[in-house]
Amino acid sequence: MNLKQQFTTVTRFSKIIALILFISLPFIGFYAGIKFQAPITTTGTTPTIAVPSFNPKVSSMPILPSSTPVTSKNSSYKIIETKTFSEIPGFSFEYLVFQGWEVREVKKINDSQYSILFNFPEGNQFYVPPSMFIEKTTSMVTDYLGASKNPNGVPYYQSTQNKKVLSFFIPDEVKINLSSIVDGDGISKKEMENKIIESFKFTK
Repeated sequence: MNLKQQFTTVTRFSKIIALILFISLPFIGFYAGIKFQAPITTTGTTPTIAVPSFNPKVSSMPILPSSTPVTSKNSSYKIIETKTFSEIPGFSFEYLVFQGWEVREVKKINDSQYSILFNFPEGNQFYVPPSMFIEKTTSMVTDYLGASKNPNGVPYYQSTQNKKVLSFFIPDEVKINLSSIVDGDGISKKEMENKIIESFKFTK
């Protein structure tokens, strides 16, 4: 099919028309899209999804994190006895038992890990009962710079990240975690720490 020359000849006018359409069509399309979307957005409805109900029975007893007892107004305490921990071979230390915080269980986790669980006075609720976690590992520390020494000459320090962890060295490393024991309401964490530090010793 042969078209007339006036329909196939590129002129200055046709170039201008093509340039105008090339520039304007994207903007026209964008504007039309916004206008078209507006009624959909305003009139559209959010589908309802049926979710099965779940109504667990929740205990009425308030529970707070282990580091925050419900009541800790009484800062006085009474030490009723001193116990010795020597269940893991190679070391021993003494720890204090406070009135109302008697030892409930000395629990073996494995040959190198134990936990000592304590009772606590009525009116205190915890996520985890107050406890002391003891772990013996092979010492990987070769530089004891900055470590203190207890009366038995054992190097020790408190973790800079967790002040409630005591670490003792040579020939093994023993970590004692007191993170769930807090001051107040008849117990002194500081007294407990001091007793452990001054009495800790490695044995053959």
